Amino acid sequence: MILQRHMPFYREIFAIPDFLQHPILSFGYQGIERDGPSVPSPFMPRLFVASEGKMRRLVNFARSSLRWHSPAPEECKYRSLSELLLSRGHTATTLDFFDNRADLRYDMNQPVPELEHNKYGTLIDIGCLEHLFDTAGCLENCMRMVRRGGYYLLHTPVNGYFGHGLHVFNPQGLIDCFLANGFKIVYLKYTTYKGKPISDPSKSRNVIVWVVGKKEKDVPVFACPQQTIWATDYYPQATISTSPATAA
Repeated sequence: MILQRHMPFYREIFAIPDFLQHPILSFGYQGIERDGPSVPSPFMPRLFVASEGKMRRLVNFARSSLRWHSPAPEECKYRSLSELLLSRGHTATTLDFFDNRADLRYDMNQPVPELEHNKYGTLIDIGCLEHLFDTAGCLENCMRMVRRGGYYLLHTPVNGYFGHGLHVFNPQGLIDCFLANGFKIVYLKYTTYKGKPISDPSKSRNVIVWVVGKKEKDVPVFACPQQTIWATDYYPQATISTSPATAA
């Protein structure tokens, strides 16, 4: 789901020269939030509201305040990422194992067919990776599906989000994975769930990383990065490679 409060970051990313290259693949069928941020629940305990009439007035006031202070971005008139891209002259293929509106129904825990390798100019993952148990397999699929010169946008939690998905990531591991597998990082930001940019993802709750990699070369064997902090702690003089290990 694309949230209204995150729209400024999509604008920045879509403005990267040649970011939107055909064919475009949306990993996950991505709807766009159209009704604005949530308002107080009508099930709020009566301790705070004396009557149903007051509850309705409170909800209506909250909605009108949100509309006044935070008008919906123009992009939010579209129902989905596919519709938004189409309005700008782009078509997108969607991949979603569960959503029957998707064009492709691959289980990304499993290797995708080789006919999908090096096929897409842009792959957009908005909050899907954390829902896959085999994240290494999923990352390998995504990176192999992007052709050389293409882009891969990954948007995923790196702090908080208890129970949201199956994983919350160390962002350094994701960055190292991009670099080890032939990608150059061209965009990197951290934000809160509410869309506030932050410099230190360890200092806030429910933090998202926005990372865009440009594929510069093909790597024959997928490279799983090591968490080098442990090796350098035990062996301060060690040089750690993020390329696949070779047998001694």
